[in-house]
Parts: sequence; C-alpha cells; structure tokens
Amino acid sequence: MDDDKKILYLVRHAQGHHNVGYAGTVFSLALRMVVPRWQLLERWNCFGIEDASLTPTGWKQVKELRERNVHGGVDLVVVSPMTRTLQTAAGVFGGGERKPGEELPPLMADGVGACPGAAVSSVGCPPFIALELCREHTSVYPCDKRSSISRCKQQFPAVDFSQIMDEEDSLWSPTLPESKASLDARRRALLQWLAARKEKKIAVVSHSFFLSRLVGAQDGDGEPKLECRKRSSFSNTELRTVVLHYKH
Repeated sequence: MDDDKKILYLVRHAQGHHNVGYAGTVFSLALRMVVPRWQLLERWNCFGIEDASLTPTGWKQVKELRERNVHGGVDLVVVSPMTRTLQTAAGVFGGGERKPGEELPPLMADGVGACPGAAVSSVGCPPFIALELCREHTSVYPCDKRSSISRCKQQFPAVDFSQIMDEEDSLWSPTLPESKASLDARRRALLQWLAARKEKKIAVVSHSFFLSRLVGAQDGDGEPKLECRKRSSFSNTELRTVVLHYKH
C-alpha cells in the first residue's frame, strides 16, 4: 500500500475560567513533574468549575487567532465536546458573527457560557464534528466533565454530535482519573479515525495534555504517525501544523 498524508492543524482551546490562576506559572509546571495532575489541581478552586467556558481574555485570544486567517482552506473541524473547545472552534473556524435572518442554524447560539459571545454563523465554513476521542486526559475534577449532549446540541446547533453515543459523560469519574492506557487508546483511535477520513486538511481543537501526548508519543510500524518539529506543551490558542502519515 502507498504512503499518504494529511495536514492537521492542532489547536488548544483559549483561556477558560478554570485556567485562571493556574496555567503558565513556573511553580505549577515544576509541580507537574513530581505529583500527579489530579493532585496538583487540588491547589486551585477554579478546577471545581464544571465544563468551564471561555474568559474575556479567552475570547480575545480567539479573535487574534482568527485574524491570522487560519480558517481558510480547512476541509473539516474536529473538536472536543467541551464548552471551551467548542467555543474556540466556532470562533476561529466558523463563519463569523451571525447576521439577522440567516436560515442555517448557527455554529454557536447567542449567549453561551459565563462570558458569552455573540452567535456564530455556520455559513461558508467546513463541517464541524465533535469527538470524545480528542478530549482532555480526564482528572477527577469537574473542569474535565462535559455537559450533556442535549445541552451541547442546544448551544452549538450546527455541530455534528452524532459520533457521541452517551447523553451524559461516561468518560469522567469523580473518584478515578483516566489511566494513561485509556488516554493512549483514544490517541491511537483518533489518528486512525483521521486517517480514514476523505478530507486532507483537518483542524483538531483540543486540550493541552491530550495534544502534548498526541505529538509526543510514537506507535509501531503500520500505525498513522505525526511529523512535527515541536513536542512541548501547548499554550492557549497555540496552533501547530503537523503532517499525518498513514497507509491506505
């Protein structure tokens, strides 16, 4: 079989309310090296925010990334079904602020989140598919628990949630963090899913730890592989363009 490739645009979500007071500090990064992630989160009450939405700073980051015209030429947007990733994906890759009288359903309804943004149009943008496969490595804290799919569909009407079978979050547990084996299984399944798609230029809007694992881990021969230059952690709204090599 011949080798083939796709271009992936990997994007971490913009700043969420759960990130405030935590992300980017030298102290927290140092602690991550010696204690489990779910124990580190105990130090910040902000991680008790269930399915956190974007902050005003987060929306500014979304606007700045969109202004780089990264949305042009993307054939498909794959997004984690968390509010912060859905908001980021809609704001960066959507059709812009929705105009009165549009018949198509919006990508994002008006007033979503604790710091709501205006409704986002679905006109002229690629398809959006929500996948559990690209969710964050789940801790025991509510910031990693998604909303019900019914609520997601109400808030993001033009996003396709048909790939998600469970109405309520079956991946998250209040007592047991996700294992690395589960995380790696999702990572491998995502690469296989992307390789099987017909689209050649795909945006994946996800989370810091998951994306770092995605670009940092390598599987055996015959598995889809990512070609990327940078393998460090992702900042909010950081975009990296990588090549997915696979056999078809």
